[in-house]
Amino acid sequence: MPLETLQAQSYEQLSNDLDGLSQRALAANIRDPEQALQLARLFETWASRARAVCGEWSGTFLRLARDWVRELNAGLPAPKAMEQILRALRQVHRLLEKEQKGEIEKETDAPPFAHAPRSAREENAGPKEHLYVRPEDQGLFQLFLHEAPAFLSGIQSDLQLLSSGQKADLQQLYQIFRVLTGQWGFLGFLQMRQLCQAGEAVLEPLLAGKSAPSASQWDVLLKAIGSCRSQVDRIARGLPKDYVELWDAAPVLEELRFQRPSAPAGGAAVLESPARPAAAPSWEGPLTPPPLGVEDLLGVRDEQIESLLELLAELLFSQSSFLEEALSLNLKGKSAADAAHMAKLARQVRDQLLSLRMVSLKPLFDRIAWDLAQFSRRSGKAVSLAVESPDIQVDKSLLPQLAGPLSQLLQNAVDHGIELPEERVRDGKPQEGKLKVKVFQQGGSVVLEVEDDGRGLDLEQLRKKGRELGFLGDGRATQARVMEMVFKPGVTTLPGLGDGRGLGLDQVEAQVENLYGSIRVQSKAGQGCKFTLKVPRTQALIEGWVVEAAGKRYLLPLSQVRKITHPAPAGAEREVPVEEAAAPLIDLGRWLGDGKGDDAPKFSVHVEAGSDQFRLQVDEVHGKQQVLVRKKTGGGPEKRGVRAEALLPDGKVVWVLDTREFAESKD
Repeated sequence: MPLETLQAQSYEQLSNDLDGLSQRALAANIRDPEQALQLARLFETWASRARAVCGEWSGTFLRLARDWVRELNAGLPAPKAMEQILRALRQVHRLLEKEQKGEIEKETDAPPFAHAPRSAREENAGPKEHLYVRPEDQGLFQLFLHEAPAFLSGIQSDLQLLSSGQKADLQQLYQIFRVLTGQWGFLGFLQMRQLCQAGEAVLEPLLAGKSAPSASQWDVLLKAIGSCRSQVDRIARGLPKDYVELWDAAPVLEELRFQRPSAPAGGAAVLESPARPAAAPSWEGPLTPPPLGVEDLLGVRDEQIESLLELLAELLFSQSSFLEEALSLNLKGKSAADAAHMAKLARQVRDQLLSLRMVSLKPLFDRIAWDLAQFSRRSGKAVSLAVESPDIQVDKSLLPQLAGPLSQLLQNAVDHGIELPEERVRDGKPQEGKLKVKVFQQGGSVVLEVEDDGRGLDLEQLRKKGRELGFLGDGRATQARVMEMVFKPGVTTLPGLGDGRGLGLDQVEAQVENLYGSIRVQSKAGQGCKFTLKVPRTQALIEGWVVEAAGKRYLLPLSQVRKITHPAPAGAEREVPVEEAAAPLIDLGRWLGDGKGDDAPKFSVHVEAGSDQFRLQVDEVHGKQQVLVRKKTGGGPEKRGVRAEALLPDGKVVWVLDTREFAESKD
C-alpha cells in the first residue's frame, strides 16, 4: 500500500479517536478528580500515537498531557485540569485539520498552548488565555451572541428590582442561570459555567425559603452578570479570528462560592459569616454596564447600510435631475408614469434600509437602571426606578448617544434632587426616592421624560447665579428663563458639585441639541423636577418644516419647532404673547447674508435649540417633509448656519439649519 494511503488512514484514525475523546471530555464531571486523571491519561496515549505521524506540535501536547497526569496526582484541582484539557482538545483539532490539508509542515512547532499570537505590547501587559474557535463552530457562537444579551438583561433587571426591595420572579431568574450554565459549558467556557452554577447555588435556598436574601448576595450576583457580559464582549471581538480571549472571573467566582449557604446540624440552610476570610481575594474592579450594541445574525454592518444610503441619495438626486429634464421636454404618458414609479420605488428602498437599523429602547433602559444602581449605592440613598414605555424603535446609533445624557440626568437627580432618607421622612415623604422615565412617540420623534420626587430647583439661587455669571440681566426674568439656567456652564444650586458628577447639564444640552433635539425643565419646590427630551427617532431620515428665506429653502427639524405664526394682514399689528416675546427675533435671510432687507410681513417660527429659544423670521413656510440627510463630504466650503445637506422626497437639495449657531448668536 502506498505511503500516502497509509498516512491518510492514520490521520483519519487519529481524527476519529480525537472526536471520541472530545465527546467523553464534554460529558465528564468537571469536579471529579478520577475522571480528570483518566482523561489526561487517554490524551497522553492519543498524543503518543500522534507523535509517530504528526509534526513537532504533537510532542508539545504529549509533554502537556504528562504534566497533567503528574500534577493531578500531586493534587491539581480537577476543574482547572479539565479546563486545560478541553482547551487543548480544541487546539489539537485545528492543528490536525491543518496538517491534513498540508498547511502545517511536520517540523513546525505548535503555537504556545492556549495562547493566540500576541504583540510585544500585549506581552508586556501580562498573560492572557484564549479559547480556540473552530470554523464550523462559528455559527454556534453567533447564535449564542444573539441570545445571551437578552438572558443577561433579564437577569440584571430582576436582580436590580430585588436589590431595591421590589418583587421579581426568583424561579425565572434561577432558570435563566441554568440555561446560561448549559450554554457556557457547551461552548467550552468552563469558568463561566462554574460562575453560573455558583449563582444557582446562591439562589436555591432562597427559592426553598430556607434563608433570607441579603444585599451582599444581590451585589455579587450582579458582579457575576458583569463578568458574563465581559466574556460576551470578548466573544464578539474575537469571532472574526480563531481565538476568543478569556475573561478571568476567578475573584467573582470566589465571592459567589463564599455566599453559598451551608447546612448546620439542624438542617436549615444559613449563609456563612459576612466576614471575608484572609485567603479570599478582593474584587474592586468596576462592574460592567449592560452593552448597548445589538448583534445582527445576518452580519449586516452599519458601514454597509451607510454606504447604501449614500448610493440611494445619489440615485434620488439623479432622479430629480431626470424629472426636471422630463418636465422641460414636456414628456407625458408612459414616461411620466415610469418616472413617478421610480420615485416610489426609491422611497420604499430608503424605508427598508432604515428599518434595518431600528432597534428597541430596552438596552438603553437596562443601561440607565444599572447606572442608577451605582449612583444610589455611592450616595447612600435608596432610589427606585419606574420605566413607562411602549414598544418604540429607534435608530441603533441613537442608543449610545442618549445613554450619556440620560445617565447624567439620573445622577443629578440622585446627587442634587433626591434628599437623604432622614430629610425625606422629616418632610413627610417616603424614605425611598422615586425616579420615573416615561417614553412616547410624537410623530417622527421620541420624547423622554425624566422625573424625580426630590426637592426641586431653587429658583432664587438659580436667578442669583445667572446674574453673577452674566446670563441674566437685572430685569425681571420669567420662571421658565430662570429654570434654563441649570443648562448654563458653572451654574449649580449647591455649593459642591458632588462626587463623580460627570458631564454637566450644559453638556447634556449640547448632546441633545446635536441630535436635532430639544430639552426643557419643569420644577416645583419640594415636589421634584422633570426634564423632557425630544429627539428624532433616526438621524438619517428626519422630519422638519421646509422654510424659505431670500429665495432659498431650508429645513428646521420638527423636534425643534415649537410654534409657527402667520404674518399679520397688511396694515394690522399682531399681539405677541409675553412668553413668545421673550424669545429673541432673528431674520433668517439677513442673518445668512442673503436677505435684501425688505420689511414685508413674514412668518415667525418659534425654535427650541436645546434649552434655548428664539424666533426666526422667514418669507414662506412650505409645510412638513421627511428628508434624507447626506453625510458631509468635506469637499465644499462651510456655509454659515447650515449643518447638513439633505434631499427632499423628489430628490431636490435642501439645507438643514444649524440651530446651535443661532442660539449662540442670539445673545
